[in-house]
Amino acid sequence: MIKLTSNLVNETIVLQPSFQHMLPDKEHMGKLMDTAVNNFYSVGRTWIVKQVRKEIFILKLIDF
Repeated sequence: MIKLTSNLVNETIVLQPSFQHMLPDKEHMGKLMDTAVNNFYSVGRTWIVKQVRKEIFILKLIDF
């Protein structure tokens, strides 16, 4: 997923160089991407935990 997004951004910049002025510098962009990936991981992990707990609760209710 990250590689796909990275490729999309890179291809867009190569094909439309006029977009380069809208992007932050490389160092700042790297920090932004690290933060985004960490947030995505945390939110995804929390969602998975909630889904598993919900399924366990449902299974306990039906005495599976």
